[in-house]
Amino acid sequence: MIEDKLSLIIEILAPKESDGPTLDEILGRLVTLVAAQGPVLRHIDATTCRTLDIQEGRAPLTSRPEEKDGTGV
Repeated sequence: MIEDKLSLIIEILAPKESDGPTLDEILGRLVTLVAAQGPVLRHIDATTCRTLDIQEGRAPLTSRPEEKDGTGV
């Protein structure tokens, strides 16, 4: 009796193959979406860094002179 009810619950909760995308398809789409956001996130990061530099009284990174060894670090 309990086993039958448990099987019924599992059957209801488990998606059938035709009920939508597979987990692999969902993960693949998510990876694609995150990768597409890379340039936007880099721009936001650079803008935020410049703003914080200015607020803290430092020269923004884009206008800082290079260090003596020429590495810019």
